[in-house]
This record gives sequence, structure tokens and C-alpha cells, in this order.
Amino acid sequence: MKDLQIPIEIEDYKSLKSKCYYVDKTHLIKRIIDSPKSSVFLFTRPRRFGKSLALSMVETFFSLGEDNASYFSDTYIGGRGNEYMQFLNAFPVLRLNFKRTDATTYGEFLKLLALDMSILCKNAINKYGLSENNRPWLSTLVKEQGDESLLKTSLDRLVRALDEDCGRGPIVLIDEYDCPMDRGFRLGYYDDVQEFLKVFLGDALKGNPSLEKAIVTGVNQVSHASIFSGLNNLRVNSVFSGSGEEHFGFTEEEVEDLLAYYGCDESVGNIKTHYGGYLIQGRNLFNPWSVLSFLDSGCLYDAYWTNTGSYDLLKEAVRYLVNNTQEDLLALCSGSSFMTTLKKNVVFNDSFTNPSVFFGLMVSSGYLTALPVQGDFYSLATPNSEISTALKSEILSFNGENNLLPLLSKLKMSFTKGNEAEIKKILTEYVLASLSYFDYSLEKAYQLIVATVLSLLFQEATVESEANVGEGRCDLLVCSRKNDFAFVIELKKRKGKKSNDELLDSAKTAIKHIMSNDYCEKVRRMGVKKVILYGMAFSGKRMEVVSETMAS
Repeated sequence: MKDLQIPIEIEDYKSLKSKCYYVDKTHLIKRIIDSPKSSVFLFTRPRRFGKSLALSMVETFFSLGEDNASYFSDTYIGGRGNEYMQFLNAFPVLRLNFKRTDATTYGEFLKLLALDMSILCKNAINKYGLSENNRPWLSTLVKEQGDESLLKTSLDRLVRALDEDCGRGPIVLIDEYDCPMDRGFRLGYYDDVQEFLKVFLGDALKGNPSLEKAIVTGVNQVSHASIFSGLNNLRVNSVFSGSGEEHFGFTEEEVEDLLAYYGCDESVGNIKTHYGGYLIQGRNLFNPWSVLSFLDSGCLYDAYWTNTGSYDLLKEAVRYLVNNTQEDLLALCSGSSFMTTLKKNVVFNDSFTNPSVFFGLMVSSGYLTALPVQGDFYSLATPNSEISTALKSEILSFNGENNLLPLLSKLKMSFTKGNEAEIKKILTEYVLASLSYFDYSLEKAYQLIVATVLSLLFQEATVESEANVGEGRCDLLVCSRKNDFAFVIELKKRKGKKSNDELLDSAKTAIKHIMSNDYCEKVRRMGVKKVILYGMAFSGKRMEVVSETMAS
């Protein structure tokens, strides 16, 4: 058994370094030291990518009056010598976490922030010797009695007071800065909190000679016009940034080192398929939370990251894509990508009306990954199987009283055996009948539903839509990666009310269409052992299925 624990749910740097394996991210400290005075860094990454731990590490390094050399002796920054270690424990540090201001109203937000500012002021008095003399505002803040006007200027006042009393300006660390705006947008107090933060953050960070440095973290890069107007010293590092040092997600080399240390024989390629695929800083990065949870479970694959957060954004994504761009959703469910423009800065008021803003929000949140193409055009895809499975599951369970998920095993067996009656029964009674938000006047809707179901059923296979085969394109092609089986599927959508016999004739026509266009040619060349053709005909929420098994 290894001496160092796996660092699950530990965001305190000292605690982690004392007993856990640490993936060294102390090169962030070098970046901060190398930057000009009063620089402000904005780092945006998906949740559970190590942002809070990084701020704790920075606080431990710089915090004045402590002796924390032992926590950095075996790290990258510790090996850089006095050039950088001379700054160890040399500055007062102010750290705020806006996740603690998770309020239902603007008034409650102000009360929660007043509490946090009180704690921050008490710490500055007790730890850094900040004087209350001739500073009545400080005493008011300590007592949590500050009104909105005082709270707006409180961070700026505290920064300047520490610079006066300590002879050096503080390093300001703000975690989850976008939480109040996201919460305010959802609960109706967005405008108030936006105007507040413009002053609260703007006064403290914008051209403030008393500020040593600042690091701000969050999930979304909020539009400059929203809260950072005029902040010329802001250095943005988001999921859209170009190549450079990565301070948060795990690199492939870091994952390989973790696997070796804990004796996990699983290949890094398989782990990348499940938990990697995030294109950030010109690198293919891994989700730290999922990788560590995978190791902590004894190397068992599961939906670790997607199971720890709210599914609200995923639900909104499914609703948005179904109502606006079903073809894009079909591409994601088929393991493909689609091209679109992206807005890197979030304007919450536009997030569900402007596709560029919405997709930018999905990339920033970690549900999609973006490959730059040209200008503002990006190729979007789900980063890994953990995310794609969550997306498909949400499609099938969303807005449906009948949840298909418990029937997946039975449906999978029916597809592999060509059981037409059971396929029809499950798809009709548990899918078409419950997914009322689809527009069944479009054939693409049926294609999306069937592709989503098959992607969930057959994760050992590829599922292609509009696959180039034979003399044309078949609607869906499912092919085992081991060439054990393949399904060639053609769909027909009939207008108006059709009888069962008419739908059955259309399904048979679909089979003939597969045969006449030689859609089986591709899988025959691959030497697939078992090929089943499926013709499916739909009319509203009714369907018929015909199958034919090809000789090997």
C-alpha cells in the first residue's frame, strides 16, 4: 500500500501536502512572481478542475508571517532557489470564496458577503496587525454592520489599509467569482449583483497601486462590460487560451505518473477515452476529479464528475438543442462534431437566446470541448465518454414519465437478436410516448432518438449517422470495434396518420433501399461476423420495425 493518500475532496494545500499525492502545479507561483505589480489574473476552468486548491497553494506560499518552506521543498518552485523563494511568506493575502454567497435574493447575498468581509477584516487585524485606529469603516465591517454602500468599497479599503500598515500591498485571491452572477441570473437579481460587483471588484483591482497581485477564478469568462470594464491589467486564461503552461487539469504525463505510483495497470489511452479530451492550452487534458476518483475506487470506471454536480445546465442544453439544432445534437450523440461560432465572454442575459453564447457556456462548463478552426469558428464535440453518456442519458430521461434506462439491457438483447416485436414495444411505449419535446414532423427527430438509444446500448461500438456506404448514405451504421456485429439502419418518416400495414410496407421498403444501394458493402469488406439490417417506419409516436440478418 502506498504511503500517500489519493487527494479526494481536499482543497487545503497544507493538508494535502502533509498526507497526499500532489500533482505539482507550483509553476503557477512563478507565473505570478514574474508578472508586473498590480497584475490581475483571471483563470476560468470547469468545476472540480483544481482551482480552489491552486488558490490555497498560492495563499500558503505568499501569506505573510508564516513559515511554510517545508510545504514547497520538493516542488518545482522550491527547486528554483532564492530567485523565487525570497518571496515566500512575504505578502499579506486576502482570500474570498464567492461560492459561500449562494443566496436566493440580493439582500441575502449582501448579508452573506458582509459575514465573509467581517472574517476577512478580523484576519487582517489578528494576523497582519491591521489597525482600527481612525478607520471606523473597519470596525463596522468587523461587526457585520456594513450597508450596501460600504460593502461595495470594502475590498478596496482593505487593500489600501494593508498596504499602509504592512508596507506592502496584499495579494488578493477570489474564488468562484461568477457564482453570484449565475445565481442572480437564475433567481432574478442579476442586475443588482452585476452592478455591485462592478464597484466591489473594479475599485479594488483596476489600476490600484496598493495591490500587489490578484488571482480571480471561476467557470465562465464574464463579459468585460459586465464587471471588468476598464480593467486593462487583466490577464485572461480560459479554456479558449492558446498554448502555455497548464495550472489546473492533468496532463497525460501526470496521469501516467499517478497510475504508476498507485499500481494501476489500466492504459492511459482508455482513461483518456473516459476522462480526457479537454482541449485547453493546446493540450489534451484530463478531468482531475474523475481521474482521482477512478484511482480511489480501485480503478473502476464510473460517472464521477457528472454525478457530483447539478444537471441543470445539461437539462437546459438538451432542451435548447432539441428545440433549435437537432442536427448538432445528433452529431454529439453519434460521437461526431459540428462547426459553429463561439462567444468566449458570457453575457448571462443572452445565454439561452444566442447560440454562440450558449455553446461558449457549454465549453467553459466542461460539457463540450472546442477545437479552433478559423477566427471565431470552432469544431465542438463531447470531450469523453463520461460526458457523452450523461448527455445521452439526459435525452432519454428528460421530460419523460417512463424512464428508458432500466430497460436498456432488454433492448440491447433485442437488437442483437433481431427481435422486431420487442424493439417496437420498448421504443414505442417508453421512448416515443414520453419524449414529448421532440418535433415528430421531422425525420431527424427519429434519427436522433434511435442514434441516442443505440449509443447508450452499444458503447463497445461506433454509431455513425449519415454514414458514407455503398452507393449513398445510410441513416445509421452501428459497428462493433471488434467486428463482431453491425447494424445497418434506414428510417422512413410517413406524413399524416398511417395504418400499421402502411408503416410495415414502408419499413420493408427501407430494407430494400439498403439492399439496392449496397449499404452493407462497407461492413462486408471489414469482415464483420454478423450483420443485421433494420428498416424502421414512423408516423407520429407509432412505428414498425423489419429486420433481416445477412449471411456472413
